[in-house]
Amino acid sequence: MIASAAVFVVLCVASTAWACSALPSVVRIDPTSARSGTTVQLAGSSVPAEGAVEIRWNGVTGPLLSTAVADQLGNFTTAVELPDAAPGVYSLIAVTEGNGGVARVAVEVLPSLADPVTITSGNSWASADGAAPSVEQRGDVGMLVGVGVLSVGLVALFSAATVAAVGRRRAPAQR
Repeated sequence: MIASAAVFVVLCVASTAWACSALPSVVRIDPTSARSGTTVQLAGSSVPAEGAVEIRWNGVTGPLLSTAVADQLGNFTTAVELPDAAPGVYSLIAVTEGNGGVARVAVEVLPSLADPVTITSGNSWASADGAAPSVEQRGDVGMLVGVGVLSVGLVALFSAATVAAVGRRRAPAQR
């Protein structure tokens, strides 16, 4: 009993200390997707007043992209140039000095305008000669509509079964 109380007190103190620590919070990135070499604006808060913030690429030990200093209220803003990277979703990491606080925000790197675009015949809305696709070429749309109709039918079936089951349970017993 005493051991349980001691563990409870230790957990309460530790969780309060953790909850009250100043971890950075990235609140805005603009734009959220861009091409490599583009500058994005990053804003955050909950940093110690006048605390230094490092913005790192895709990990707390990743390449340093930018630094910022928080104002008296713990807010910071900085411009970050996206490094050369393959298209995909990456993380910008805000790391504070001292308490080691970390916040992450996702950024999508878009394909370069110079990257070739490959269109496969199964996903193309135009035929090889540039003509509008025929109904047969758009079979994936028909399948999508069919799955949608089937889904609506199943929802209606289950709804009717549920209403019928609830109605039977509420019916008064006949004598």
